[in-house]
Amino acid sequence: MLIEMRLKKILRDHGLDRRRITQDIAHGCNVHRHTIGKLYRNQLSNPSLKVLGDLCDWLQSNGVPAAELPHALFGLRPSKLWEAVAGPGKVTLYLGEYQQTVGEMQPMLWISRRDATVAGEIIQKLSRPAGPDGTRRFPTVRTEYVPFHLCSREKDRAVPSCFGGAENPPGCKGPFEPGILYLDARGSWVRCPWKPGEEDAGILILTRDPGTESLEMALFGFSGKGTEALGWHLAHGSDEFWPPYVDFKGRQVGVYVCRVNIGAGIEGDDAREVRESKADKDDPKPEGKSAGRSAGRPTHTRQPQVVKMDPRVLKKFLA
Repeated sequence: MLIEMRLKKILRDHGLDRRRITQDIAHGCNVHRHTIGKLYRNQLSNPSLKVLGDLCDWLQSNGVPAAELPHALFGLRPSKLWEAVAGPGKVTLYLGEYQQTVGEMQPMLWISRRDATVAGEIIQKLSRPAGPDGTRRFPTVRTEYVPFHLCSREKDRAVPSCFGGAENPPGCKGPFEPGILYLDARGSWVRCPWKPGEEDAGILILTRDPGTESLEMALFGFSGKGTEALGWHLAHGSDEFWPPYVDFKGRQVGVYVCRVNIGAGIEGDDAREVRESKADKDDPKPEGKSAGRSAGRPTHTRQPQVVKMDPRVLKKFLA
């Protein structure tokens, strides 16, 4: 059980979270500003009772009801990832949206079938009771559509990018091969290759602000199959991704690189789709134009290999 400070959440909920607020509180409580700053960022592990009492007095004098204090200052870190996702009560899903233009016709907007499958898995996960007693405060879920595209194969459009392209990154030796590359603890590039119908890869990024309980999660695969596979495993077994393992300026951050085996040990309709995928190489298709298996478990049977990006590497790029 890990207790967290919720000062930032109280300030936001009552319209008090403004620029220089920690300095204002420190002046009003006659406390050093670094002490209040650490409380604000959940970085102070042993605040004195006097500091907490003075802080409650300041909050009450600035409109926070006395009935909410001091217990509103404290909270428990969720023990599971999906508890943290649902905890704030509101969830927003952002799906990448494609725009297809043909001549002078009105552009067609559509999303990948596999992206939609992952969104459905997440919504179902958030709609299930948390435990055997069936109790859970279900969050409100809404979906936003945003333009986003990632490409690195020969047939993909050569879009200039600072994190991808049709050649190896600086310092990476050897032949070019499609896939996701990441830096290990020694600063060397490690490749998670993309092989049609055999191997894929994906990345999950988590950031959490314990002061407000807000959590942001980004999930993407190298191909649609990678996205679907990683999304399925996230919805059905997320222990490897929780909690975020790096503390940076009051936020908890985790970056996970996942290798997925496609088609291992699969029979029937799923095996037929794997064979078909070697021909179409996982081209994204608009809704209604994709054939294959019915909805359910994607074409993979093994838990993905999950690698946490080295904390030293992560902190270097966050700084």
